[in-house]
Amino acid sequence: MKWKHLVHVFLIVILLCSGLMISERNSAHACTCSDPGSYEEALEKSDWVFDGVVTNKKVKSSLLGIQNSSSRVEWTFQVNGSWKGEVTELIKVYSAQSSDSCGYGFKNGKRYAVFARDVDGIIEVSSCSKTSIIADNSDIFTELASYKFEINVPPTIDSVDHSEIDPSSPDSIVKIATEEEVKQSIQDRKTMLMIAFVIVGLLFIVGAFVLIRRISRR
Repeated sequence: MKWKHLVHVFLIVILLCSGLMISERNSAHACTCSDPGSYEEALEKSDWVFDGVVTNKKVKSSLLGIQNSSSRVEWTFQVNGSWKGEVTELIKVYSAQSSDSCGYGFKNGKRYAVFARDVDGIIEVSSCSKTSIIADNSDIFTELASYKFEINVPPTIDSVDHSEIDPSSPDSIVKIATEEEVKQSIQDRKTMLMIAFVIVGLLFIVGAFVLIRRISRR
């Protein structure tokens, strides 16, 4: 009977939704890296190498809005200059959310030498790269010398007095952890609500179909 086939379809949809949720939450890939070598060697392997300060982080949700270790993170940098690759004052790079998927965990307000590659038209950074926190006296300025492309506008982020905030203090750590947990909790609730709406909608369709079939037989 047709209604039995509809029930079968409904069950398949539920199974697919459950499978997608499980795969999205559990998908993680072990990250193995080789030695990136010296700054000069890493420069040759990269499409972009620039000096910049992290100004913003934005997590891109994956399928069904669920975040996992391979979810893509968009990082915005205010750039000082570049040893390789043309850059603008602000540049966006992307990385996986977790180091399990070779993602690089940048920190807002920190200055980095970023070694990135062109992956399908986007600037992607891996934890396997030579990317690292730098200062004016870092070895990279000795080994790679001056920038090839220099941004004349000084980074506004440098005007922030970081001494007012101690990122290693227990209060700061608790605050950051709490904000991340709240964001993840909201995202999880949105996902569960969406799936609940789908299931309720399918149940309504099946129930209406069965009711119509019974009425038509009377």
